[in-house]
Amino acid sequence: MIYSEIRDEILLTLRVPTSMTGDTRALVETKMKSVVDFLVRRFKPTELLVTAPSFTVTSATTSVSIATDFSVDVETDLGWVHAVALDYDQSGDNTPKTLERIEYPAWINLNSAYAGNQRAEYTYTIDDGYNIILRRWPQTTQDWDMYLYYFGQVPAITDNGEPPLPVYHHTTIVAGVIQEFPHFFQGKREDVFNLYRAMYQEKTDALLRTRLPGPGGLRFRPAKSIKTNKRDSNVFPESV
Repeated sequence: MIYSEIRDEILLTLRVPTSMTGDTRALVETKMKSVVDFLVRRFKPTELLVTAPSFTVTSATTSVSIATDFSVDVETDLGWVHAVALDYDQSGDNTPKTLERIEYPAWINLNSAYAGNQRAEYTYTIDDGYNIILRRWPQTTQDWDMYLYYFGQVPAITDNGEPPLPVYHHTTIVAGVIQEFPHFFQGKREDVFNLYRAMYQEKTDALLRTRLPGPGGLRFRPAKSIKTNKRDSNVFPESV
């Protein structure tokens, strides 16, 4: 569905003529943008996932600029950073290691006279200037390849544009916007509102399930033992 079709379906459900202009139509469009932004932030659609060209980190590097070194426009293109990975061996035999992110205020707090340096080795942070700062830097004879994965900003809503979500979930936007207009469903129409509310919950749950790993990505906890009648009994299967 394109945005104009989504908007028309919302207006018809609210019993507002699709040709009508004014405050109600403007409010529907504002709420539509809000719902799309929420769904994108929560479910992180792969439609917006971008891989930036790699950047070489040397022993002289003190920080890596997302704007300059990765050529990403942080004002108009960058939504939020998804992951940062490093290849510590440029021979091609090593798999890039995904680093753990620490928020900038915590990063500062974990490097102080009181706390010492409690940051783990394979961690990074991003400061207020969109610079990536690593916990560990290359030695003089080393070069590392850094990879940046980020979600782009949600494209502006236009009549002929499509939401950056799977087609099946475009109607989730309709159900989400309806939640913002309960006063349009008084009396006998209250059941219609409850139907859309249940639909929205069902569809957001379904959308979340599409973003969860399948059984192949799950792992068991390590085996543990308990004493039962002086014998060991495993309560969890061993790791696979």
